[in-house]
Amino acid sequence: MKAGVGISCEEDARQAGARAAMAAVDKSGPAVVGIVVGAGHYDGDEVMAGVRSVLGSARLVGASCAGFFSSQGVFSRGIAVLSLSGVELVGETACVGADHPDVQETGRILGRELLQSGKGQGAILCFPDSFEGQVSQLVDSLYDTLGPEFLYFGGGAGDGWKILDSWQGTEKRIVSQGVAAALLGGRRFVGGVAHGWVPEGAPLVVTRAKGRVIFELDGRSAFDVYAERLGGFAAESFAETAMRHPLGICYGPERFIIRDPLQVINGTAIQFISAIPNQTVAYIMKPREDYDLAMGRQLSERVLDQLQKADFALISYCISRSLLMGEACKKELSALVDPLGSIPYLGFMAYGEIGSYGDAPQFHNKSISLLIGGA
Repeated sequence: MKAGVGISCEEDARQAGARAAMAAVDKSGPAVVGIVVGAGHYDGDEVMAGVRSVLGSARLVGASCAGFFSSQGVFSRGIAVLSLSGVELVGETACVGADHPDVQETGRILGRELLQSGKGQGAILCFPDSFEGQVSQLVDSLYDTLGPEFLYFGGGAGDGWKILDSWQGTEKRIVSQGVAAALLGGRRFVGGVAHGWVPEGAPLVVTRAKGRVIFELDGRSAFDVYAERLGGFAAESFAETAMRHPLGICYGPERFIIRDPLQVINGTAIQFISAIPNQTVAYIMKPREDYDLAMGRQLSERVLDQLQKADFALISYCISRSLLMGEACKKELSALVDPLGSIPYLGFMAYGEIGSYGDAPQFHNKSISLLIGGA
């Protein structure tokens, strides 16, 4: 398998898609699968039409995002294409729009369409819209349909900082506020997740929650408990404090699924990016005190060690990390991709990341998900 990454910052959406695709196939050869991301309010139909004009019959999957990065730098506007070629590579795609509001049924539809490839193992790429905070349920449904023989990767789509103004698409159709997915087979795929957060204080039990709103922690007002644990602060200061203190759902020894707090509701409840089940054991998190940008490097090295030969890498990097870290974000990205060396890679700024610690996939916040394909 060969891979190539192409980028275009042309103003015209169709031309940008075509030029990015041409630059990618110049490196990979005729593409079997193309992965497309766009940042900067491009029209998705025009972008994918431009890509199709170059990649022809290749399977395509993509979405809008808040930004992307490759060996050519970090971009807040433009179109990027990762093209994959090779006679052994198999691709299948599926796309569901907002006309299917039942998120669990959406996962089942995607899974059934992807299995038409005839492949029972490989990697699943998934680019969903926010689904009103139900991406966790979407991922669970997709996993229930496809099973554990696949490695799951992806991230939430967006358009700049507008979470609800997004597009997702394949070679078959383009939608808004939906989900696009692809199955890759015929090669070996490995991956991992990292976040760099550690627990602060004793564990808490989510004693009353509905959807993505927690009403009670340890039997008391969620906001009162959260504020007390952090030394006390007014609801007006919640946004600034919450950015640095997400909730970590305990998923196993030293394993946490990070959940981003959004806002205080009626002075007592806390709304999060994604749903949190009742009776969940969770911790208020804080950045590692000894944080030295090694976390990203360690993630890449750990995943690379599982392959004899790596052909390409995909990275889902949470947009809120870049906001939180400021200038240090570029240093973290450099540390993350440095072990990849000359391996073609494409990373995108996501609104939540899809990945796993080695078993069932989860939807994460403020994290990094990595997928590497090879042999």
